[in-house]
Amino acid sequence: MAAGGFAMRKHHIGLAGIAAIGIVASACGATTSSVSSTPSAHFPVTITESTGATVTITKQPHRIVSLSPTATEMLFAIGAGSQVVAVDDQSNYPASAPMTKLSGFQPNIEAIAAYTPDLVVASDDTAGLVHGIGALNIPILIEPAAKNMSDSYQQIEQLGAATGHGADAGSLEKKMRSDLASIVASLPKPAKPLKVYHELDDTYYSATSATFIGQVYALLGLKNIADGATAAAPDYPQLS
Repeated sequence: MAAGGFAMRKHHIGLAGIAAIGIVASACGATTSSVSSTPSAHFPVTITESTGATVTITKQPHRIVSLSPTATEMLFAIGAGSQVVAVDDQSNYPASAPMTKLSGFQPNIEAIAAYTPDLVVASDDTAGLVHGIGALNIPILIEPAAKNMSDSYQQIEQLGAATGHGADAGSLEKKMRSDLASIVASLPKPAKPLKVYHELDDTYYSATSATFIGQVYALLGLKNIADGATAAAPDYPQLS
């Protein structure tokens, strides 16, 4: 550990939305809360994914299957939890989420269809998931791991629109921004910024300020030593 800095090792950096903000809030002794109000539903709704693909949801879904832990947390946080009938085997929060043996890494179309979903949410199009679910005329929304804070807020907005909880999603986003700003403002400001090294594994790969977790460090006033590195993958360079 270098003087004036600290190292952090973390294996899963694809955190998004509430999960990542929660980590920051918990580390600083604060908490965030979900919102719940009467949904403002306007259907049909068409959502443009980060890939440019569009998904049209003709009516408010009431049998949602989530194959993404991040999406599961977001759905419950915006007040759509009662519309979720099944979540994957990695979605362990909140405790009330209906966890099943479904897998987001090795999705089984037949097993997913057994829950008669009217909306499926996943983080990746793995093993022909989009084609298989689409062939059953079930809308599927892909929300990949957030690359930055803006991605997280956008995913909350999209899930709000997809579930008829647009107003709730807007309120949650506003509260998250406000809470994070308050946390950052409350932190002490050292004369010389502390340096951070985010260790991904034992081969010295790290994450720069262009990544999601890197942006969180920047908000906390930390100087990322990986920012000066150059590599084929500039967001996750290998340091020496």
